[in-house]
Amino acid sequence: MPLLLKPTRSVVLLIDFQIKLMPAIDQASAVMTQALKLARMARVLDIPVLSTEHCGDRIGGLEPDMAAVSDQVIHKHHFDACQADTLITAIPPGRDQIIIA
Repeated sequence: MPLLLKPTRSVVLLIDFQIKLMPAIDQASAVMTQALKLARMARVLDIPVLSTEHCGDRIGGLEPDMAAVSDQVIHKHHFDACQADTLITAIPPGRDQIIIA
């Protein structure tokens, strides 16, 4: 039997959708459009949406549309999001299915 995602166990994690980083992403507009669709669908299903922001004090903040759909922004200073102490604690209890964009 396949493993199915369940809204009550899921969380969406948006990684570093920052204003100054987006120009370096291939097809950034399409990537942004799809990530926003994912986040908006998650909100409809009551799935928490978390975003990371890498060195926001130097690189700049999230794209405004991403900030608007995020329940929480996790500030980090390691490129690896898993190195951010606050990432694990930001995931609500019982949410063990993480959808990453």
